[in-house]
This record gives sequence, structure tokens and C-alpha cells, in this order.
Amino acid sequence: MNKKKLPLAFWIFIGLVVGIAVGLALMMVPGILTLVPLFLLSSNMGILNSKLAIILPGIRSQLPFGIFLVTAFVKGLSHEMFEAAEIDGCTSRQTFWRVTLPLLKPILVYVLVTSLIGGLQMFDVPQVLTDGKGTPNRCATTLIMYLNNHMFSKNLGMAGAVSTVLFLVCGVLCVVIMRTMSDDVRKGGRGK
Repeated sequence: MNKKKLPLAFWIFIGLVVGIAVGLALMMVPGILTLVPLFLLSSNMGILNSKLAIILPGIRSQLPFGIFLVTAFVKGLSHEMFEAAEIDGCTSRQTFWRVTLPLLKPILVYVLVTSLIGGLQMFDVPQVLTDGKGTPNRCATTLIMYLNNHMFSKNLGMAGAVSTVLFLVCGVLCVVIMRTMSDDVRKGGRGK
């Protein structure tokens, strides 16, 4: 089969083993250990107390995990599907949209749901990088930070309400992702 027709994850890159080893090593380091260097780096870059100081660590924590899972999933796909697409005359773009992407739907649903839950549970990075205030103008205050503020101010009723709202928001968003992304999975792989 022509190597150009295969998905990117099938290609062998120079340094692939080193890249995977570094990625796995970074995934094994707990996020809490990176807070002090992250604080110093954000302070030196001048982005402390900004949204960017929250977004960059979020990407650092979620992206390697998603890439690792999707790459492993793609490597597990059979070559026969892509060979059949090539025999049927599909271009590489058609192969991606009509073969690869539908096969990736289950893992994409999983990665999206776990990333959503991880983002909604984010506490330590904004707490440290915004001095616990969510500055500027509380735009970086997460629901967990808001919940924490009410728990320590002994406003347990509000803390319970915030945790219930967080649970409901997380549940609704996960159901929306599952329903929109996994139609083919629920129908047994058959199209519409």
C-alpha cells in the first residue's frame, strides 16, 4: 500500500521512540510538582494573573494524554480499511473524512469527555497562578475555586449548590458530547 495514503500515526518518524519516551515521562510527573516552575516561568514571561497563565498549563496536562491515546488507537486500526479505500479510488482527504475519522469517533469521544472533566475540575493551577483570587476581574476563577472559597467561608449551603451545579453541567456536557459524536457507535457502526 502507498505510504502517503496511511494516516499520520502509521508513519515512522526519526526519534519516534525518544518522543514517546519523553511524552510518557512527562505524563508520569504529577502536575502538582510543576507548579513552582510554572509560577516562576509565568512570572518571568509577564503572564502571571492572566488567562494565558491558566490556558498553557491546561494544554500541557491534557494534550499529551490525548495525543498518546489517539496515536495508540490509530496504530491499532487495520490496514485493510485503508487499502480498500485506496482500491475504491479515494483520495487521501476522502480517506481521512470517510474512513479514518469515523473509526476514530470512540476514542475522540473518550478524549473529549476526559478533557472536559479535567478542565472543569481544574483548581491548583489557577489557585497558584492568580493568587487564589482569579484575577484579573475574577475571569480566571474556576467553579472549583468558587466552591473552595465558599467552603472556607463556612457557607456550606452555597458550596453544596455549586457542587451540584458543577455535577449537572459536567453531566449535561458529557451527554451532549456522547450523543453528537457517537451516533455511529450506538448504531453498531452503520451509517445514517
